[in-house]
Amino acid sequence: MARPIIPKAIIGIIICIGVSLLTISKEGKVLKHIKLSGQEVLHYPATNNGNFAPNEEKIKNSDAISTTTSSTPSTSTVEASSSDADSNNGSCTDNLIFVQDKVLPINITHTADRPIPRVVHLFVKSRCLPTDLAENVMQWKQLADHSVLLHDQNEITQYLTKERKDTKLPFVPKAFHCAIQHEAILDLARLVWLYDHGGISVDIDHVLGEGFLNGTLLDPDKQHGTKRHFIVEDHESHPYPRFLATEPGHYANFGGVILTVAMQYRQHVFNSTAYGNYTSMRNNVYKHTAGLFSCRDYGLVIEKMVLANSHIIGVVHAARTAGKMLIQTTTNNESMGSIQLTKDDGLKKCVDLTNDSNQIDVKELLGVTGGSEDNNAKATDDATASCPEDQIYMHNKFVPDSVNQDGRKVPKIIHMTSKNKCFTKKYSDNADLWKFEGYSFFMHDDAAVQRLIHGKEWSEFPLLKEAASCLTFGAMKADYWRYLATWEFGGIYTDMDNAPGVLFKNGTVIADDDDALFEVERGGFPSQYFYASKLLSNSLPLP
Repeated sequence: MARPIIPKAIIGIIICIGVSLLTISKEGKVLKHIKLSGQEVLHYPATNNGNFAPNEEKIKNSDAISTTTSSTPSTSTVEASSSDADSNNGSCTDNLIFVQDKVLPINITHTADRPIPRVVHLFVKSRCLPTDLAENVMQWKQLADHSVLLHDQNEITQYLTKERKDTKLPFVPKAFHCAIQHEAILDLARLVWLYDHGGISVDIDHVLGEGFLNGTLLDPDKQHGTKRHFIVEDHESHPYPRFLATEPGHYANFGGVILTVAMQYRQHVFNSTAYGNYTSMRNNVYKHTAGLFSCRDYGLVIEKMVLANSHIIGVVHAARTAGKMLIQTTTNNESMGSIQLTKDDGLKKCVDLTNDSNQIDVKELLGVTGGSEDNNAKATDDATASCPEDQIYMHNKFVPDSVNQDGRKVPKIIHMTSKNKCFTKKYSDNADLWKFEGYSFFMHDDAAVQRLIHGKEWSEFPLLKEAASCLTFGAMKADYWRYLATWEFGGIYTDMDNAPGVLFKNGTVIADDDDALFEVERGGFPSQYFYASKLLSNSLPLP
């Protein structure tokens, strides 16, 4: 035995399990028309029938919008002003250039032969840009048949905090609350935007190169008869996420959203502010695509990769393009600093792990576990009658003094789980060995597991319910449940085929001031078949 081990890893395990088990399905798209900072910003996703059309109701209720915009690139405006921020007339402080969107008609940017919309998305703190970055935007505006949309801090905040209950991404507002760094906010914004609307996202310090072929690089591959649905750069040459192109609602993009959210929450497990942790992990958000696919077409500029369900992505090998696909411009630190996305709450933690009240909600505990039948003769008789003749019903045991003891961190609770509560005499006798004096004992059957996962809103784990729906095997569900149960209630978890040894001393080996107790396996890592932990659920996300 080795102790103590800080149990913050439990939250990370829950997140990682959730990410690895999520599956993706694809359904309708949503058209969004937003008016922010005096700018009309149009987003044109596909509708369910494959046609492309603006939301006429929103347009009817908005200010006049041009639907006959010329394909000639618009020009940026420079206005000297004493204003400290963008205003409705586009004023900027000295030495900054107000950059407008270039918006083309939908029939130009969205065509039936190409799934990826011809819309370039750039994410910035403000539309007032330094000259060098404004010139980069101007180069993108020279791209024929492409709209170029800038999304500033105000628009990003409004978009990512809106309610999404009836969408595939209901957890985005919570995730945005935990996005601390520029990179985390940027990744969340670009992935959510592209999932909703499709298009091209590129870092603003990059311009198109000769290898981008004036945007036609993303057109259908007529030689091989395939369309481009999702394009990412080869992670070996460009692991960082400077470029991404996708159709709306692509499942690989959905996976990117899931991973970036998981990474944002994971960082808070290891550090109170976690500044810098997300940057070191963010490459994994984009590397995941190539690792999931097979059937590569080696030697092509865009390597087609296919999953078993026929979803297709393309991986651009920049070394094979006719000239550089993207060119990173020389941009000084001051200019890059001016576009950094921030939040008013600075480095406020999204999950506070410092609460040491160690108080269990007894009503919730008994409600989830099904309570104790020990003092209810009818319940005991009914439960016993539900089992086959050769099996014994496993009763819960609740001892009020086992929880919420002053000065003790790990509650005196034993947790086990099984599909139901009917067992052979051998298993029943073994479980009885864990019913120590002064300890509560709960056997969590499938119904109890479902009550725990779905019986409340888990603000700490925004993906928890979505991931739970993908648990197809009992072992997966048991792993998922055990960390969640000890997070919420604390106590001791043990597999059913474990028996307490002499050195365990009927639980007294766990001291009152211990945070956790793990058995260390031969490989030097903590076991999953047994561990004890104080509850952590009092450490809730900050509002």
